[in-house]
Amino acid sequence: MSIDNIYADSYQLKIPAICYQNLSFENQKIPKALYQYILNRSGIMIINLHYHEKTGDTLVKVVNSIGGILHNHNDKDVILWDVKPAQNNNGEYLARSHQLNEFVLHTDCSYEEKIPDFIALYVVHHDKLGGGKNLLIDGLTLIQHLSKKSLAILQKEHVKFIIPEEFKKGVEYIHATIIDRNFNIRYRRAIIDQSELSKEMKSALDEFDELCYSPIINRGFELKIGQLILLNNKRFLHARTEIKDKNRHLIRARFFTNFDKFT
Repeated sequence: MSIDNIYADSYQLKIPAICYQNLSFENQKIPKALYQYILNRSGIMIINLHYHEKTGDTLVKVVNSIGGILHNHNDKDVILWDVKPAQNNNGEYLARSHQLNEFVLHTDCSYEEKIPDFIALYVVHHDKLGGGKNLLIDGLTLIQHLSKKSLAILQKEHVKFIIPEEFKKGVEYIHATIIDRNFNIRYRRAIIDQSELSKEMKSALDEFDELCYSPIINRGFELKIGQLILLNNKRFLHARTEIKDKNRHLIRARFFTNFDKFT
């Protein structure tokens, strides 16, 4: 089933009203305690910027203001990443974020030993042709639907994650569990080495995948120009439908937090 079909059959995302925030002008002070509270409790926040911004400066300001530590995307210390279709790749390798095709449900940086706690996406230009819609699954809900046998295997057995070309930092792969003891999730099926999977792990992953394609637990939403979403990367799996507007442009950052220090 395509992500478009899942989106069409899924309910729209509903989150508490407090998870929607507004910034009216560029130099507005960030309400640190409020933002920390929202992210700690809900794991998701959508901020509407009521001013024109194309650089991602507000994204960085928000992350820094709440005590987040920005993550480097690659070995070149890139903290802001343009998520937009490549206009001309001359046959060269393209990062997934520069392609038009859909993204299936996944968590970011599943291939890293230390996964960033949150991802942030700022919309410079949304898809005006109806593409680039988003799906979310709350991992806590997904885990509740897993069989006890599959959950135990996903928490116990390690799998081999192959690191994508654009994000290599001198390491080719890592071994890690899909779900840790705190029920945090790391998942991107396409980069898991299938040749090393046990029969039990393959069955557990198939069950996990089947749930990822279930409209019952998926929630759809569309981000518009000027919106900034902060999302718990260890709790929520996210996906995207095919891009139809080649001018679509998002700016992405990932960051670490320590909720014990949140006030």
